[in-house]
Amino acid sequence: MLGLLPAGLGVLPRLGTPGHSALPLLRPRGLRPGSTVAIVAPASPAYPEEVRSAVEALRNLGCRTLIGETVRRGNRRYLAAPDEVRARELMELVAAPSVDAVLCARGGYGVMRLLPYLQWEHFRRFPKPIIGFSDITALLVAL
Repeated sequence: MLGLLPAGLGVLPRLGTPGHSALPLLRPRGLRPGSTVAIVAPASPAYPEEVRSAVEALRNLGCRTLIGETVRRGNRRYLAAPDEVRARELMELVAAPSVDAVLCARGGYGVMRLLPYLQWEHFRRFPKPIIGFSDITALLVAL
């Protein structure tokens, strides 16, 4: 299922494209008891009360959770935060050694607006699972 593939898997080979070589696949570590999962809203807003069941499920699996600012603030607008803020939070959590995976709380058109702001080398330098669905697939495919 594409929406559950970990980030950093590399670029899929573009068959028939002369001179294009695919990056090697990266396979980030899976989650284990004690892993920390950051929950963020890189597109449409998510509210703290909406992620409570996910936090509980992760804790029952032995994982710790970190709720990102884009979820904590509970923005009631179309997007969880301005594009630059959402992109910066995602990049900071991808690079954070204390975070083992990033869970996108919900999809939404806004994730496509992040793509120009992302530092793609971060996803290869700090490979970790990025979990999401719906419009988050735009991010996962770009990875």
